[in-house]
Amino acid sequence: MLVPVLGTAAPARAFDEPITPIPQQHGQDPDKVALGDRLFHDVRLSRDDSISCAHCHRLEQGGTDRLPRSIGVDGALGGIKAPTVYNARFNLAQFWNGRAANLHEQAGGPVVNPIEMASTWKQVISKLSQDKAYPEAFNALYEDGITEQNIL
Repeated sequence: MLVPVLGTAAPARAFDEPITPIPQQHGQDPDKVALGDRLFHDVRLSRDDSISCAHCHRLEQGGTDRLPRSIGVDGALGGIKAPTVYNARFNLAQFWNGRAANLHEQAGGPVVNPIEMASTWKQVISKLSQDKAYPEAFNALYEDGITEQNIL
């Protein structure tokens, strides 16, 4: 069954997708899930080591910070509120306007956004590489170790 969202500017692909239940089993590698959870809570993804993804996507608050506009490094006020991360991988697109096609595409934005985490991938990879546990975990899971794509 296709359900159009009336009165919105949803991407055309949204109307081509059937609505399906969220699967009981996700089929993800538990070691990758654990690494992702660690990264989600790691402040070293931000320029000044002050905030993590969990800073704006508070799991105990429904996966969001419940603020009208989220706050980044140095107290910078973002232009949008943080959307929930719960079940986000099953969204037809990310953000209210669909500007990111999937969660992988979306996840890289906050790290390099100057009013969110304000970092660079070079800086993040350098910091993570200095922690003995990260290179071991990435090398066990990925042939090319710690890279931007593997972090995402």
